[in-house]
Amino acid sequence: MDWVAAGVVVGSGVVAALVGAAGLVRRRARGARRVAARERVLERLRPDGPASPLRVLTAPGSATRLWGCRRERRELVEWCVGGGPAVRVLGGPAGVGKSRLALAVAEALPRAWSSGWLRRVEGLAEVVRGPALVLVDDADLRSDLPALLEAVRRGPAALRVLLIARDAPRLRDSLRARGFADLLDADPLVLKPFGGTTDRIRWYTDAARAYAGVLGRALPPFGTAAVGADGDTVFLVHARALLAVVHRSDPRSATPRDVAAELLTLETARWRGAPVGDPDLLAAVATLALVPAPDQYRAVIALRALPRFADRPTAELYPLVDWAWQRHPPGPDHRLDIRPRLVAAWLLARHLTEPAVTGLPEDSATPVFLTLTRTYQEFPEFLPLLAHAFTANQALLGPALRAVFTLLSQDAAVDSALAAVVRGSAHPVDVTAEEAPAGFPRVRLALAVRRIHGLLARADTDRASAARAWDVVGTQWRVLGNATSAVVAHRKALALWRGARERADTVLGVAGSLNSVSNCLLDLGDPEAALTAAQDAVGVLERGADVPGSAALLWWVRATLVDRLRHLGRYDEAVAVARPEITGRRAATPEDRLRLAGDLDSLSVSLDFAGKPDEAVDTGRAAVALLRGQDDAGHLEALATVLTSLSDRLDKLGRPDEALTAVEEALRHRRRLPDGIPNGIPDLATTLLAVADRLCAAGRPGEALPVVDEALGHFRVLVALDRRTHLRGLGTALTVRAECLRRTERPRDAVAALRAAVEHGREMAEDNRSRALPHLGAWLHALAAHLLATDEDVEAFKVVEESIAVHRELMDTNPTATIGLLAAALRTCAHCLDRLDRPAEALTALRRSVALWREAAQAHGEVHGENYQAALADLRHHLDAAHRDPKRAYQIRGSL
Repeated sequence: MDWVAAGVVVGSGVVAALVGAAGLVRRRARGARRVAARERVLERLRPDGPASPLRVLTAPGSATRLWGCRRERRELVEWCVGGGPAVRVLGGPAGVGKSRLALAVAEALPRAWSSGWLRRVEGLAEVVRGPALVLVDDADLRSDLPALLEAVRRGPAALRVLLIARDAPRLRDSLRARGFADLLDADPLVLKPFGGTTDRIRWYTDAARAYAGVLGRALPPFGTAAVGADGDTVFLVHARALLAVVHRSDPRSATPRDVAAELLTLETARWRGAPVGDPDLLAAVATLALVPAPDQYRAVIALRALPRFADRPTAELYPLVDWAWQRHPPGPDHRLDIRPRLVAAWLLARHLTEPAVTGLPEDSATPVFLTLTRTYQEFPEFLPLLAHAFTANQALLGPALRAVFTLLSQDAAVDSALAAVVRGSAHPVDVTAEEAPAGFPRVRLALAVRRIHGLLARADTDRASAARAWDVVGTQWRVLGNATSAVVAHRKALALWRGARERADTVLGVAGSLNSVSNCLLDLGDPEAALTAAQDAVGVLERGADVPGSAALLWWVRATLVDRLRHLGRYDEAVAVARPEITGRRAATPEDRLRLAGDLDSLSVSLDFAGKPDEAVDTGRAAVALLRGQDDAGHLEALATVLTSLSDRLDKLGRPDEALTAVEEALRHRRRLPDGIPNGIPDLATTLLAVADRLCAAGRPGEALPVVDEALGHFRVLVALDRRTHLRGLGTALTVRAECLRRTERPRDAVAALRAAVEHGREMAEDNRSRALPHLGAWLHALAAHLLATDEDVEAFKVVEESIAVHRELMDTNPTATIGLLAAALRTCAHCLDRLDRPAEALTALRRSVALWREAAQAHGEVHGENYQAALADLRHHLDAAHRDPKRAYQIRGSL
């Protein structure tokens, strides 16, 4: 029976082998299904298959090393493996290496981690096992982020999501506003362009070697010529290196547009076997890269929108769709995934046609307009097609506007184009003025006016709703510089508020409208009426102190009243209003602390103008002490503001070293603030000007010049974005630069800077004369003084005469605040006349100056007394000189 036993053993082995093989097959099948399921949700970190020229240029197929960003990579790796929020946002301009950094972070994680690029949210919880990092490229263009973050909430604790976007702070804030603040409690990580000439040469040669190795090409000659220009990103340098490897040319000096065009040419050269030829093929690919098409039928419908394909048989269009999908497989949004994004944007900018964006389906509005806006960001000449898309799809204005607002916080050209569409559209628009960013004032006004028209057309509209709508209209008119229309709108709101049913509406609404009316009247050059409106607003709130919300509004309206009193030169009254508001107050919450510090700073300014510099400095120091020890952005921003203000007080008190120390600390805090905070760049530029001014006053004008030039650079960028708002800052920067140049013995350059400032002042006066005249008068006076220093006496006299005329115009509306400025201008005029050998007229001007200083000193001796004594000394000197010089004495007697 040995053979029977042997047979049993052999049979058992065979059965076991078969069972094991079947189990292995099942395990492999399950593994293959898991891999397939995972790849439907997450794309691999690096693609499989042969490398193509454009795919090696950017992540995930990047063939180059990561330059810089060591600190950022370390920080993100520590965030993944350590505790903290589940979601981080990585931002920065196009081409700075965001996706490349994300790839490097994923590859640096421990072996237990899995990582991938997000394709779709559905199924994420099922495919993620263990610690995982999910990378989301172009997160600001995706509509499934809320679903993703909900999945993160329900997912494992070790799941991390890195969102990659150009405007990281804005994306973070929008997601917080949607209820995901608990997942996004960390500050965004923002990359910026970096590197100089030597860095760009190193990036170029390293990338050329990498691309030549991956693509199997010969190395191009390197040489020592510079690559690109300052401000170029790593991507642009790498793209030039790729073109050198592939084309065997030297594109070191190619512009970004040239690079985009050459890269598209490089891609289209590989479009072999296409069913149609150029230019039909380019237009078709551009359309499929823009319009979502989840299936072939939708893709054919999108192509039939183009006249060249409208009558083509379906049998010809299906192969074209299949070819395009094979060449550029669609992404999760069902559009051709063309990379780099610069190439896709150039393709759309050059080859997308108006019919492709006419009559879009409703479900395509958001992704299409996001892509159109991103293309405009890359290539501003795309604006006409973007405007046409709005005009041709007016039924989709709501989602289209929201898409633009997702990517753009301001743009004057887009603002004007979209406002025209909103005004002329016959379709309803479900977007409110408040939803539009502040950088789109014309669109906000158009939406506010549409809201008014809608309310007036309804019989059941209540007074409070109509009043709110009129206040919004007034606010937008004032933002656009039309104070006349603004005050009319606010007065209509005021009349409606006074007839409102609810007492709370009446109290808060009337006070708010009166405050707005006060602002408009000040813009219109009627400061007395503006003061009366502010006083009425304070009175309304004080009588309605029991109304919920009145205390917060009263704080705001009292600040307006203090400003109006200061504008009129009634500084003691301003102090009297501000001081009781502060006495005995405690800062129980961070918001209370910020508000109290702001009030202390405002009181410090009023005390300084009132001639109480020591008390002003003490009050400013109290504001600074209140904010120290807090490290959040809000407190740092407020601390920088009050330190800059304290520096002004210390400088006037004759303590230049302390003034410089304070403002340098303010600048350090400004530089620590994250990108994207409101008014961050204007406030930084203003602080830089204060630093430059203190350095110049401390006898260090050579150090001040680079600082003021940095501020000038910021203001020039701001003026290009919003000329009306930031032109005053640019003019002020030019006057500070002029003083620095004068002290470095460059008087001619100083005069040129002041001439530019005066031209800006004249432009401001054309827009809003009452607001601009104080600045124009001061800049004219400064220019006259600098012209005297360069012996241009005749021009100096003409300029100071214009300054005197401006100040006399201001005296008609605001004598208390202007009297010292007019007296100073007359004193300079006397010096000009004296230099022109017109002593009698000089004496007349000087006597007028002394008379004005005497009148001012009698009213505010602590403020104007020193200037009065100086002018009196000038007059005595002039008379003494006349007695010593018989010719001058004869001229003076002849004129009397």
